Amino acid sequence: CREPVALNSLYQEIYNPNRTTIMVLGSTCSSVTEITASVANLSGLQQVSYSAVSPLLSSKQLFPNFFRVMTPEQSLTVARVKLFQEMGWTRVHSVYEDQKLFSS
Repeated sequence: CREPVALNSLYQEIYNPNRTTIMVLGSTCSSVTEITASVANLSGLQQVSYSAVSPLLSSKQLFPNFFRVMTPEQSLTVARVKLFQEMGWTRVHSVYEDQKLFSS
């Protein structure tokens, strides 16, 4: 989840004269993915992420060449609220941790 490292790696590939890259796979972190998706788009590359959940990445205006297989966080919130309503729950306690996904 280190933005400078990911960006450097992507730039090296983009400016490689023998480039055969047709797409970018990853990153695992939304913060890195937002940056690489912007650069990949400018370079005509598609990007697919398997774990980035940032709602910003859903914007096809900002990231037209970005696709993901993980549901954005905001979609889960809608489902949670619907579950609470269906169960008739009026009070819910949320347990959370303040840690980036896939970090140590």
